[in-house]
Amino acid sequence: MPSHTAIAREPSLASRLARFVSRYFLLIVVAVALVVALVVALTGAYPHRTPETLLARDILTYRPLLLTVAVILSMGAVLLPWLVAKGATRATGAKLDYRHHFLPLLCFGLGYANLLLGVVDSYLGLQTLFLIGMIVDNRWEERASLCRPLRQRFLFPLALTAALYILYTVVVAVGWSTNEEIALNYWRREVWLLVIPLYFLIYSGPSERLTQSFWLAALRIAWVYLVVFLIFYYGVLISCGTSPLITLTLNKSYLVEAGFVADSSHMLMPFTFTHYTYLGVYLLIPVVMNICSRERSQRLHAHAVLLVSLLYACALQSRYLLLMAIAVEGYALIYRITARIQGAKHTGRLAAYVMLSGALLLTLIYTTSPYLMHGYLDGTVRNEALQVSYQAAQEVPILIGGGLDYAYTLLQTLPIGTPEEPHLFHFHNQYMQTLVQSGVIGLLLWLSLLGSMLWIVLRQHRSVLIVVVSLWIILCNVDLVSYLPEYLIGMLFLLGLALSTSVSPDKSVERVAICE
Repeated sequence: MPSHTAIAREPSLASRLARFVSRYFLLIVVAVALVVALVVALTGAYPHRTPETLLARDILTYRPLLLTVAVILSMGAVLLPWLVAKGATRATGAKLDYRHHFLPLLCFGLGYANLLLGVVDSYLGLQTLFLIGMIVDNRWEERASLCRPLRQRFLFPLALTAALYILYTVVVAVGWSTNEEIALNYWRREVWLLVIPLYFLIYSGPSERLTQSFWLAALRIAWVYLVVFLIFYYGVLISCGTSPLITLTLNKSYLVEAGFVADSSHMLMPFTFTHYTYLGVYLLIPVVMNICSRERSQRLHAHAVLLVSLLYACALQSRYLLLMAIAVEGYALIYRITARIQGAKHTGRLAAYVMLSGALLLTLIYTTSPYLMHGYLDGTVRNEALQVSYQAAQEVPILIGGGLDYAYTLLQTLPIGTPEEPHLFHFHNQYMQTLVQSGVIGLLLWLSLLGSMLWIVLRQHRSVLIVVVSLWIILCNVDLVSYLPEYLIGMLFLLGLALSTSVSPDKSVERVAICE
């Protein structure tokens, strides 16, 4: 029989192992990914192809393996807080809070992993885990919380402005759109702007402890996604006799110049979702929520993910993700400098407002004067689409717009696009798209929707959320947020979790310097 000493030591050993894995999780993920890549290479699973023979469909053969590795590592990232806490409570005898912490954390964490990996990519599949987490965590027994007036709920301003925007655009769709079928199809994509905030009107909101654990888990899952993808991507390049260093350029044609048949890097992405700009927002939101944390380890985690995000942006030649990542690093730098200067009085608001000002300035320059960005855009189709949108704005009734089908119908007649998509479907700019299709009224309603996010942030007194909203403002310059509902659903859930977190009054304003 085992001795009482051995029985007493077992939890302690398990606890130490869990803490070790938690502390060195980033390095362990890199090691596991490298081992898998090495085994694949040694077994000859990589096709020994040349750039001229490597096709995009060859990449799909790796999806099951990469998904398996990424999902297992992501589950480990989500379960680590529970394992660490379980080991610690065995010594104290305290009970773990499964209902309001660990079960919702598991659901939210796996839901976030699904946003990146696309294991279940249907609309329902993308929502299910988040909804289960919200249902489990909701305080149904607290009548005061359930019966709280709508105007007192955190996301009420966002839901209200979204409802006004959706009501107006449906009038545009059925009122003066030429092709009602196309217009209503466009409108149905935008409905998610209202649906997701409505969920959060019912949800009592996550605790600060839950969201802190979630953002750390999301940061680790983002690391898993980035490391697995980059090691695989670099491995494919090496197997074709090409150095990964060719990715470190601002040249979208680097694959073509290296002789590859696949002429764009996103064609070599192995996972379901390949729109790297939206995926970049998924990756950067957890970084923002952790990069100025009181905990040094979380800040290091955030900087590591941010650095690898830059490599990810270079590999996929996503200049907009690169711009957003650099802006987040600039925010962290200003935060650190002001923390040293202000000391105990530091709130982080100055750094956040600098980020917001930069986002607004970029919007003003990009949307009204794209020729100033020509060197950075390098004559891409987005620049051409913007020029078309200016002409379209002069041809439609500027107050009410030309209808929700106007941009699609117009662009289908113009030779603007890429080899994969000869014609564009939208202007790749939310502001100009809304102005052309819904007029000044629609644009003002869209701006009020973004403004409601800032209003919620000001009520929360959490400066870090200003940076999250700034990412939304930047994204609206470079793409149509509502055109791809799969990504819009995920961004709204992440935004809702950030904005609806209950923060105790004494912690509503950070006053702990980052460089203690």
